[in-house]
Amino acid sequence: MILEGIVSTLDERGGAHLSPMGPECQGSLEQGFLLKPFKGSKTLENLSRAGIGVFHLLDDSLLLAKAAVGQRETINVIPARMIQGWIISGACKAFEFEVDHIDTSQVRATIRCRVVGTHNLYPFGGWNRAQFAILELAILNSRVEILAKEEIQQAIGPLALLVQKTGGPREKEAWDLLVNHLTRRLA
Repeated sequence: MILEGIVSTLDERGGAHLSPMGPECQGSLEQGFLLKPFKGSKTLENLSRAGIGVFHLLDDSLLLAKAAVGQRETINVIPARMIQGWIISGACKAFEFEVDHIDTSQVRATIRCRVVGTHNLYPFGGWNRAQFAILELAILNSRVEILAKEEIQQAIGPLALLVQKTGGPREKEAWDLLVNHLTRRLA
């Protein structure tokens, strides 16, 4: 099973690098999970260097959109408790982890992570269809180099309809942020 959220890693200066990512897990995240970042990604670089991070489950798609476009400075973080890392203060749940093993033999690295601390920050409020559409658009943003421009553009229309029908102000802000970023990348 893959659960979508945000991974925070330590950048070269000890600050938070945030990246939307979905770890693979068998059962609960507390039992550990696999991350599969692409080679050359900042997340892989940071985890290879520092060997620690935090995975976040959240119900705020605007946080996901901001992380996807690199607006780290607009997301509040607090120090992690078990590792030298960063927890997103607006997340529902945070899983501090240490890296057990990294395999870079494939296009996407496989990183085995062991959870060393779990924190319940807020009750999960649920997701609506607009938030799922924003998640899909964030994924499309991360795939600009590997998907055809036409394929990306075709996917936007049905997703936009979901945001218009079921989204509130935060979802619409998240959508606009991602669409503007994607438009610049595709130009």
